[in-house]
Amino acid sequence: MLASTKTILHQGGRKLKPMVKKRLIHQIVAGVYLFPLVLGIFFSSSTYPLNPMHSINIKNLAVDTIIGVYEHEKHKTQRLYLSVLLNYDFQQAMLSDDLNDTLDYAMLSQDLKEIIENNRFELIERVGGVVADILENRYSISQYRIEISKPSALEQADSVGIIIDSRKRHESK
Repeated sequence: MLASTKTILHQGGRKLKPMVKKRLIHQIVAGVYLFPLVLGIFFSSSTYPLNPMHSINIKNLAVDTIIGVYEHEKHKTQRLYLSVLLNYDFQQAMLSDDLNDTLDYAMLSQDLKEIIENNRFELIERVGGVVADILENRYSISQYRIEISKPSALEQADSVGIIIDSRKRHESK
């Protein structure tokens, strides 16, 4: 038990009643574990990971594919940028320094690039669905955030993009 917890539980040298003590412990523990989640409300998920302890982030993976609904888009490749934030427990790899104890993000990146580049799409929303299916079905990753941007979508904007949050995706199923 933390020293500050002991201080709270033994206010001024007198012991608290067991029920009060139990309630106080629950409040302290809830505060310790819920505080990072509360912070997540105030910060976007792109700056605050799904799990503050373990996440892997692949940012702006360049992928060239044929994508678009307009005729002029259906005959040439266009660049997309893919970012994924993955909730992944790599605690064992922190101790072992062994690739077998973590996610091989080079292999994941290669798989994502190959599938996207070897298919044609009309919508970046569909690309996002394909990425989500790969994460869930091939890599057994259930908590993630996917961002896909298409720089050439609008002449007046740097890019147009989508965001898929696995927590929201599973709520809608």
